[in-house]
Amino acid sequence: RDGTIEIWEEDASGITFHSRLGTRLTREISMAPNRNLLAMADSGGVVTVWDLDSGTRNRQCIHPEFGEPVDSIPFAKSVDWTNDDKVIIGYSDGTIVACDEQNKNIWTIDLNAMTTVSVFGRARINMHDQIIATYGENPNNTSSDGVVAVISQAGQILREWRYTDVHWTIAFDPSGEKMSSIGQEGGVRLWSTSGSDPMTWTDDGIVYSHENYTGVNKWLEGVGVLLTGGWDSMLKMYDPIQQQIIRSIPVDGEIFSIAIDINDGGLFVGTGDSSTSSSGMIEFIDPMNESVITSFSISGIPRGMTVDQDGGLIVVNHTGAITRLVSDLDQDGVPDENDVFPNDQTQWADSDEDGFGDNPNGNEGDDCPTISGESHIDRFGCIDTDGDGVSDPDDNWMAHPIGVADAFKDDPFQSRDSDGDGVGDSHSFTIGSNGLRIDSGDAFPNDSSQTTDRDGDGCGDNYTYVTDNDGYRTPASGDAFPNDSSQCIDLDGDGFGDNYTFSIDPNTGLRIESGDLFPFDFLAHGDPDNDGCVPESSSGLPYDYDSNDPLVCAAPEDNVENNNNEDTSNETDDVVCPTVICWDGSNVNPQDCSCPPEIIEEVPENTPSTEEEQSDSEEVNSTLFIVLVIGAIALLGTIGFVVFNRLNDKNSQEKESQEVCPHCNGPVQEAVENGGRWTWCQSCRKWLQYKGPA
Repeated sequence: RDGTIEIWEEDASGITFHSRLGTRLTREISMAPNRNLLAMADSGGVVTVWDLDSGTRNRQCIHPEFGEPVDSIPFAKSVDWTNDDKVIIGYSDGTIVACDEQNKNIWTIDLNAMTTVSVFGRARINMHDQIIATYGENPNNTSSDGVVAVISQAGQILREWRYTDVHWTIAFDPSGEKMSSIGQEGGVRLWSTSGSDPMTWTDDGIVYSHENYTGVNKWLEGVGVLLTGGWDSMLKMYDPIQQQIIRSIPVDGEIFSIAIDINDGGLFVGTGDSSTSSSGMIEFIDPMNESVITSFSISGIPRGMTVDQDGGLIVVNHTGAITRLVSDLDQDGVPDENDVFPNDQTQWADSDEDGFGDNPNGNEGDDCPTISGESHIDRFGCIDTDGDGVSDPDDNWMAHPIGVADAFKDDPFQSRDSDGDGVGDSHSFTIGSNGLRIDSGDAFPNDSSQTTDRDGDGCGDNYTYVTDNDGYRTPASGDAFPNDSSQCIDLDGDGFGDNYTFSIDPNTGLRIESGDLFPFDFLAHGDPDNDGCVPESSSGLPYDYDSNDPLVCAAPEDNVENNNNEDTSNETDDVVCPTVICWDGSNVNPQDCSCPPEIIEEVPENTPSTEEEQSDSEEVNSTLFIVLVIGAIALLGTIGFVVFNRLNDKNSQEKESQEVCPHCNGPVQEAVENGGRWTWCQSCRKWLQYKGPA
């Protein structure tokens, strides 16, 4: 009449149970420790194991007397797992069995054969493969005369504790050194269970209490904290080391189940109303803040909750309906367990498994979704041979500078070539032992004619120029002085850079020069004494007789020569002879002036003797003075004559050896230009004759 369907198999050995289909109330669920296998104990006496990976039934386990003529079928009240995937089942009549994957009970313990079991609580297996069972012995009061017993798999009671009230759930801490159970009145009791001999275990007593029936008893993995929840709508967390309650969190209903969120440490709490069992609630708890984050309703009471191997929350209501809740953090409709990008709402799949999502319109969408690649700068998820983040070029994705793909796909330090000169834009350098730069990459990424700059002055080392009609190097490109960071341009090509600077020598007062003071003069470049005169010039600069004396420019004989070359025919009236030299007005040099004849006055003979003597004496003195003057004049004339002849001889020699310009009869000098010796006229600024190599 309950709609249950049973399937039996018949063979030569007889009829055996195969499976049972029907609606029964779920009592408890448990997840296998190593596999995604969910065991469900129901009120029909059957434990069904589901494979959550395949969605198929793994096994069904039944009471040993199932199929026998009995008054009623005991219901499966508790379920647990061994480490080798056997199911431990506790039935309401005190029968405990272990069921394997072939649906066979490999061992059975009948508590009724050893004691009186009026009411059965739970059966659990510990790390020593011992069974701990709770039950009550009073047939008239199922809440009193409780027993907690340790039983071997052979059915021997190894240790038991008796209490006035019946204890229900059993749990072990992760270390196996603590055991907990909760009495009918809500008292939470602990035992110290170190070691495999139960006779050494001790009862620590009731450490705290709930105000009503408490059916939830679970230890937090890794931290050794006990979680309990009861029908008083309180979730409590107890630290046995501190021996105190560390959290007490109110919830909205009677607590029937608890599961731990393995993703972020939160808690799932299943609540409901035992008086109606019509609906329940799943509440998400933040234990650190002792608050409910969110909640949602389900049909029926959440009789059991657990977390599967993939982190999904399994909820089973009292009618046996299974609901699997999975996390979808980014709320893209794809469960996190199936979402390659659980925190990105725009991506969820990655066909080539390169870390870039297949959705081209999503974040970092894969531009090469079927080819695994690591590029992430110019495009996502394409081949990047050198691993610099820029993808290799292909037929549809051209290399830089035509496109944006890697112009140097085998060089992890280069990817762009803006000027297309074959040298990458990424520039760096080291300093060599000579103080010059050793460049890596293009020092001039936007200039295809330049790549290096040894002296680091901003002028490229590839120097080229064209000479214009005036002999100047223009236009010029690059560095005329690639090893000198202070110079770049040499307009007149004289080997001295056009960037002229100087300092003053404190000892001599002369300029210490760098560069070319006369960038438009092929011969002149410096002027240490700053007098504006130079030893050589191609632009008509004054000749400097002494470059270290600012007061001396041309030599004295040069001045005489220049004066001699001047036309003095119109300056006759301006010529003035020295005081003792008279000019006779002839067109000759004033140094050739001659004095007029000497005039001597006669004295009368009848002059008195005294006056004669006086006159004679004065005459003698005058004569002596005149003689001395004449002698001095003669001496000066002689000296002047000698000097004049020597000057004329020197000028004559210079005139005989000095070349003159055929165009202007001006003086000609020899100069070096472009590696050759040439004659140069300062007056008309012309190169005249090639003399041979320099």
